[in-house]
Amino acid sequence: MKYALAGLLLFVCSAAFAQLTIEDAGIWFEPDQPGHGLIITTWPETPEVEAGGNVAWFTNTPDGSAQAWLLSENLIIGQSQVEAFVPMGAFPAFGHVLGDPAGQFELTKIDSERIELEYQIFIWPTRCDGRPRPGPLPDFCAGSIVFHRLTPPLFPSGDE
Repeated sequence: MKYALAGLLLFVCSAAFAQLTIEDAGIWFEPDQPGHGLIITTWPETPEVEAGGNVAWFTNTPDGSAQAWLLSENLIIGQSQVEAFVPMGAFPAFGHVLGDPAGQFELTKIDSERIELEYQIFIWPTRCDGRPRPGPLPDFCAGSIVFHRLTPPLFPSGDE
């Protein structure tokens, strides 16, 4: 029930902007928060594989005491809502393993240079001071962050 409500809230809040496309792969940063960003990896559709991608969100824990990584491997191009997981291991790089579920986030494109991340994270304490803010549901941290493009598009102008 908790997950269904979070998904519904993310869906309702995200209808105003465009969905991600293959061109949105790259590194995105938050200008006002050093150490916060997104790494979005996408791949084009092939006869064997549907177009998709992975998302890594790097941020800080709510109390600011440590860096936190949340990963997703289920980005479907055209559908921007993904489940977030805590990575297993020291650094979420190639060959990483997804750990426990952490929540959900929705990525929506504002324009070619900005992406909004709306999140519902349930692994952090109920009291989320500063960033992220307390969520609308008990035991959730929720919020919205606008990230700016750092790297140029991998597939500019739809050239896949």
